[in-house]
Amino acid sequence: MTTAEILKRAKAAAPELQTVTTGQKNTALKEMADALLWHADDILSENEKDMERAKAKSPR
Repeated sequence: MTTAEILKRAKAAAPELQTVTTGQKNTALKEMADALLWHADDILSENEKDMERAKAKSPR
């Protein structure tokens, strides 16, 4: 999914999110944070690969 697609979906969801309670938002944020922590090793590993690819393409 591209950044433009993510932004388009976020904009489409905005009206619905206005009806969500603070408790529901907090629960969703906690679940997202838990997922990030659970997958942190994989995320960091893939990020390192991205950084290495970017360095390899750098004209320096």
